Amino acid sequence: MREVGTNLRRIETNRRARELAEDLLKAEEKRFELGLGSSLDVLEAQKDVTSAQSAELEAIIDYNISLVRLAETEGTLVAQSGVIIQE
Repeated sequence: MREVGTNLRRIETNRRARELAEDLLKAEEKRFELGLGSSLDVLEAQKDVTSAQSAELEAIIDYNISLVRLAETEGTLVAQSGVIIQE
């Protein structure tokens, strides 16, 4: 299912974006400590980290949903869930 691959790529892309945002936040915090940046710059960088984290989590959730849909489509959802049905 194409959706699974797309969502996996979204996770990777959003993870890199989050890591970059975290690096930029560290740089802004350092600039602020040195008196070269403002608290507004730090706050904006914090907001960017939060947005990137949210996007990454949304991609992870969408990926997991697409895995469930794929298993459901293939008829393997119950088996993959470890559910045992006794008759």
